[in-house]
Amino acid sequence: MYKEIPSWNFNKVKQQAQQSWEKELKKIEIFDKNETNKTIFYTAMYHCMIHPSIMNDVDGRYKGRDGKIHKAEGFNYYTVFSLWDTHRALHPLLNIIDKKRSHDFVITFLKQFEQSGRLPMWELWNNETDCMIGFHSVSVILDAYRKQVISKEELKQLWPAVKAEAMSNRFGLDKFREKGFLSVEDESESVSKTAEYSYDMCCVSEIAMELKLWEDRKYFWKLKDGYTDLLNPKTDFLQPRKNGNWLNNFNPYEVNNNYTEANAWQYTFYHPQNRFANQRMLDSLFKAIPRTQGRIQADITGLIGQYAHGNEPSHNYIYLLNDTNRIKYLNYVYDNFYTNKPDGLIGNEDCGQMSAWYVMSALGFYQTCPGYEWVELGIPLFNKLQVNLSKQKKVVIEREFNKINFKAPFCFSYKENYRDDILKQSQYLFSLIFSNSEDQHLIFSNSLNKPRIIHSNPFGSGYTKCYCINKAPLIIPEFIKPFTDSNKIQLEYLSSGDSCCKKNLFYSVNKNAFKLYKNPFYIYENATITAFSETPHHPDFGGSKEPDTSHLSTAHFYRRPHNYSIKLNCKYNKQYTADGDDGIIDGQYGDVDWKKGGWQGYQSQDFEAVIDMKEVKQFAEISANFLQDTRSWILFPTKVEFYSSEDNINFKLAETIENKISPQDYSIQTQKLKVKTQKEFSTARYIKVKAYNFGKLPEWHAGKGDDAFIFIDEIEIR
Repeated sequence: MYKEIPSWNFNKVKQQAQQSWEKELKKIEIFDKNETNKTIFYTAMYHCMIHPSIMNDVDGRYKGRDGKIHKAEGFNYYTVFSLWDTHRALHPLLNIIDKKRSHDFVITFLKQFEQSGRLPMWELWNNETDCMIGFHSVSVILDAYRKQVISKEELKQLWPAVKAEAMSNRFGLDKFREKGFLSVEDESESVSKTAEYSYDMCCVSEIAMELKLWEDRKYFWKLKDGYTDLLNPKTDFLQPRKNGNWLNNFNPYEVNNNYTEANAWQYTFYHPQNRFANQRMLDSLFKAIPRTQGRIQADITGLIGQYAHGNEPSHNYIYLLNDTNRIKYLNYVYDNFYTNKPDGLIGNEDCGQMSAWYVMSALGFYQTCPGYEWVELGIPLFNKLQVNLSKQKKVVIEREFNKINFKAPFCFSYKENYRDDILKQSQYLFSLIFSNSEDQHLIFSNSLNKPRIIHSNPFGSGYTKCYCINKAPLIIPEFIKPFTDSNKIQLEYLSSGDSCCKKNLFYSVNKNAFKLYKNPFYIYENATITAFSETPHHPDFGGSKEPDTSHLSTAHFYRRPHNYSIKLNCKYNKQYTADGDDGIIDGQYGDVDWKKGGWQGYQSQDFEAVIDMKEVKQFAEISANFLQDTRSWILFPTKVEFYSSEDNINFKLAETIENKISPQDYSIQTQKLKVKTQKEFSTARYIKVKAYNFGKLPEWHAGKGDDAFIFIDEIEIR
């Protein structure tokens, strides 16, 4: 403290703090009489500057990701990188108005990689929390380079870190690179991860291009459209795929473990690297029923239909709308979701992202794809403001109206000495603001006499599906669950409507040679089916003479190990079904990542089930497999009882097994509780298993007072 404040004087320190904040906030000056909006704006701008935070001491020393003491020389070392949130608008904003701090952020990324082998994902006080999804540090790096925050040489230094992150095997990235997308069985939150990995891989590809690393550019570029393998052309939603097919019982309103803090409505339009938008579906997003189903998710707030402004995945969707709707909903958000009250934010601030959306939008534009050289036009909140980018450059933004006339064309023009020039490309606007070294004067007008330029999307306001793009085909079985005698398999293109190119489907059974698919076929034993679609080279396309092939679809099918049936005397949570009642006697075990859906979950009740083996049999062992993830309210049962019966009326207790693993053991683990039968219990037709729920969570648990879950999968009789 004495180094930073050598002579303590409260009033002087207060004055210095006020002067420092005044300097920061004056990076954007507002010339408008609307004091309420100015207060909201500058409060938001203040929020944008709280995090990331300096971690090094006044002498530059800090404790690194490797636990050792390092010294920051020529930069400040920062912490608190909430990148799933902040890569969307906070970092793009700070790359414009705070280049020095933004430069230090990226250098901090490099130091963290050198110390830990990882770029930050959601880093907090020099610890990686592994919270949220994606590896969005690459987005921040690309955006910083294209806004001239870091040099080409610094980008070269960062490339090994960027590539290492993209090539890691964490959180399903290995499966994503292998398949081009993620299925339910590959990784939890598979839809959201597929969408966000597709964008991140696009950023990596763009960095490789800037460095002229053409092989890397080509490799990562192929992964940027992976999300389209999850786009169901029959529903137009981004849906989870499971075992080569679509996941059953799809509900776009349901918040579940296939999405991250969202549902299908809120992730279907997340493809910032591809600027097209299905306008019919996008309009429906804002008109849908404004409530979600499934899991309660406190983060989903600020609903306009299913658009959730209080949570990050929706944040660029208004800017994908056509002219009139874009302005209408922007004004609605300005008026209703940001207020000058204690609860003035509609959602979690998330380290500045909520406020950054407001600050960026108030300038009259929004960068829908961080790292890319385009911006989309909106509506400036004030009659006049000035962005002071440096001592040498400022951008003045004005609007020539007080109230929007929705019936008149909303126009934008660039003025130098009040001479109109039409902005024909949003890349031009990007260049004017971020690259051009001269002062700029931008005018927004509501006049019919002004040249109209509102939607600069090169794809237009409509939506075009390219049927010539090959997608991983669907593998559709007659029986989704384990089959008894045989299973009929058919393949289907992932497209609808007419295609201008001929496609062929190929398939393989149990890794044998691929065959051309002509008709449905049957399998009679356990089998692994692999399939892809192929478009022969089209002479109009030029380029490679090789055929274009899709990603691979893979599905595993199992023959039932027995003909047993099960009767549940309890009711599982509809989020955790293991694909129905038979799911816990089908011979397939749930993954330790329970969010993939392989477990049955029971809350506020004991588990009880009776298995009918269809005839009296001798057996030597009964077992039941359970999961514990204490952080997620899932605890092992306190005890399990195993019974046998020949008539389903009179049951004999074979044995009671007490759980001996502490509920305070926070490791995610499974436990098979089993009993070896004694002679008098070794013959029966019916087996009953009863597992006793832990009950209310105790004082030491974060959810104290809530009811614990039992998770079970699989019951076996040997």
